[in-house]
Amino acid sequence: MATFRIPKQTDASYLTALQAIRQDVAGFSAPHQIQVRLLDAPWGSEAVWSETPDQNKPIQDVLDHHSSIMPVFWLRGPGNQSALTINRKPEAVTDEVHVAYDSNWFSHLGIPEPQRNALAAKLIASTRKYLRSVDAEATFRGSTDTEWDRFRNAQSAVLNSLQETQRSILSDFTRKSLEMEADSKARLEAREAELQTHYNVLKEQLAKQQAAEAERVATREQAIENREKSFNTKEARYVARSEQQKQIEQITGWLNDWSLTKTTRSKRYVIIWAYAIGAAVTGGLTFWFSKESMAVIAAAADKLHWWQWLLLSIKSIFPLAAFITIVAAFIRWSSDWAKQHADEEFRNRARILDIGRTAWLLEAVRDAQDNNKELPPDLVKELSRNLFAYSQSADSSDLHPQAVSDLLLQGLNSLRVKGPDGSEIEAKRGK
Repeated sequence: MATFRIPKQTDASYLTALQAIRQDVAGFSAPHQIQVRLLDAPWGSEAVWSETPDQNKPIQDVLDHHSSIMPVFWLRGPGNQSALTINRKPEAVTDEVHVAYDSNWFSHLGIPEPQRNALAAKLIASTRKYLRSVDAEATFRGSTDTEWDRFRNAQSAVLNSLQETQRSILSDFTRKSLEMEADSKARLEAREAELQTHYNVLKEQLAKQQAAEAERVATREQAIENREKSFNTKEARYVARSEQQKQIEQITGWLNDWSLTKTTRSKRYVIIWAYAIGAAVTGGLTFWFSKESMAVIAAAADKLHWWQWLLLSIKSIFPLAAFITIVAAFIRWSSDWAKQHADEEFRNRARILDIGRTAWLLEAVRDAQDNNKELPPDLVKELSRNLFAYSQSADSSDLHPQAVSDLLLQGLNSLRVKGPDGSEIEAKRGK
């Protein structure tokens, strides 16, 4: 076994060197594997470096940190025998690499003696080449006049020069910082005095503006208070107008959508079915009795007496008369029903117009009161003439139910409306 000291390198550098070494010795023996210990800890596991990237995830997770924490690297041949081992030495300035070419490793390779020597020489040479053991050995040699020593001395001189430059830069930076700090402090003090003077001037100006604004606000508040008092006197009238407008809209919509109730329509259906059943029964009896009478007459026309002819005729005439009576009553009933509907429709339209006239009349009265004036009574009487006054048809029957508006005005000779502000309007029937 041969042991060399090598410069400390990163994990990625060691893996690259091991791949190059494995490539050099690939022609002498069976394939070798690169193995690593991921962490220097009891739970640190071993992993095999593969050419397939997907299988190198544990190793790649460590390499992504650009670290130097993998403690051991192996290049192992058949039988898991180590051909090369790299051990990190945290306490030393270099790491160690062990190249094994004993009988255990060679015995598992199965190659003859001459090829073993060539393989060992190739492995040692590749190890020294790619792991740079020469650099580590040159570092620990004595100070001699060699090319390496001259290079190292030049690097030391450069480092010393850089250190002196750094100290000089730090000294100049400290001096400049102190000078800038003093200059900045002086400028800040001057600026503070200037701002204080400006602040005092602005404070005096704002105090004057505040006094003027307070006087203006007080005047405005007094004006608003006076307007509020005036508004409060008209608030009741404003609310009354709003509520009246809402009521007018509700009544208008109610009258426009006026229709019979479901109960009234159901009663009408009962009457229609009664007429239909009565007409069907009487018509059927008329047809049946007429058919039987015709059959009797056709069978024994010469043998019938006059009173038999009369009975046969009466038997068919009575159902026919009942049928004609039912049909005529149904026609009259339907005509009266349609006429009452038409009359009620016209009355509803007239009510909508009267509601509008009433609203305009109330507005006129309120406007007159707002202006401390009074409308002439004759003018109010003329404007309110015939409000909510409707004449009933002379031949109207009681077949239909009355409208809800008729029920509201039923039995009333006059209607008086009084607003919250004290204004009144009175409408009488026929006037």
